[in-house]
Amino acid sequence: MLSSRIYSTTDDLEKRQEKLFSILSMAGVGIARDFMSYGVRRPIIERKKGQYNFRASDFLTGLSHKYNIDLIYRLSLHINPRESGKPEDMAAYLNYVKTVVERYDGDDDFGCVLSYPDCYKKGDAQYPVVSKADGREWGRRHRVYYWEVLKEPEPGRRNRMGNEAGLEPDDSREILKKTSEVIHAADDRAKVIFAGMGPVGKHGGYTEDFYYEQMLKKGGVETFHIAGVDAFTKTVTEKLERYNKVLNRYKRPKPLWVTQTGVPNRPHRPHQKNLFNGGGNPDAQCIYVAKTFTDAFAAGAKKVFWGDFLDNSKAENRPSTIWDATGLFETETWKLRPAYFTYKLMATALKNFKSVERISSHAYKFNFSNRSTIYVILPETG
Repeated sequence: MLSSRIYSTTDDLEKRQEKLFSILSMAGVGIARDFMSYGVRRPIIERKKGQYNFRASDFLTGLSHKYNIDLIYRLSLHINPRESGKPEDMAAYLNYVKTVVERYDGDDDFGCVLSYPDCYKKGDAQYPVVSKADGREWGRRHRVYYWEVLKEPEPGRRNRMGNEAGLEPDDSREILKKTSEVIHAADDRAKVIFAGMGPVGKHGGYTEDFYYEQMLKKGGVETFHIAGVDAFTKTVTEKLERYNKVLNRYKRPKPLWVTQTGVPNRPHRPHQKNLFNGGGNPDAQCIYVAKTFTDAFAAGAKKVFWGDFLDNSKAENRPSTIWDATGLFETETWKLRPAYFTYKLMATALKNFKSVERISSHAYKFNFSNRSTIYVILPETG
């Protein structure tokens, strides 16, 4: 939680969020995901069944338009984040999905069933515009095209909240199918993202790849448009090859996005040695940024997301964790780390490349349709 001593009002929080987006935009970030209290996960916007508060997410969608950053909004299964498994009330969950997607589908009705100022229930004051005439412009400025469904599903639960726990592959397939149908009924131009698997533990005898493959059976591969890859414990090239191999068995190639990768700018502790494939100091973090972009694009990835992009520890008044150390800048001090500038260089230089060729073990050639070729030469790291 952000310290109330630093941010005592909503206005203060919104100014801070705008500063974050300004720094992301300057780095060349064109699409972003995971927004915590500014997102649309059920515990944030639907604290009681059927009662919605979109104030924070409306603010963020407007901010994303201002800074020309597309959003991926993550949908979640339960109002209570401690619950696991399939939603007990599937109809209520799907109504939440419908309500959220219709609000941000770009048209001028927002899914409202009442007139200004109320939208979904009497007294909710959730109608976003005063005049119907302003509705089309509001819809355009708050458009969301990308929806993330299921966060690292697994049959058990790790010692953390945030992933979708208590789901067998059949459960995940059913949820993806039903959620996608509701999304497409509300917005036929929307794209559904399955952001990838995480560790599945020892429950059910699954490996990450086996769970994924079982989920894709019986039409599961048809339930999403974009396949995400979480690349921490394995190299980005290895993870992309593994996911491609599974998808190709179903003859359903999909755009592959590296939805999460990163390394810290300081040494790991011994128990963290299997979390990352690099980093450990500022220079190594810079090298990893450059290598990850080039390796991922050469292996067929269409987009690469760095995470965590920011170190939020000072705002939350707590010690910095290893995940904070993956951040490319610090909040509150607003210090930009060296790897921030490496990220900015790669994002700017390689934007809209047409093709990439690996010409040696450490050299890549990026071709463009309207500008000169760029060569990326990486240092040998042993």
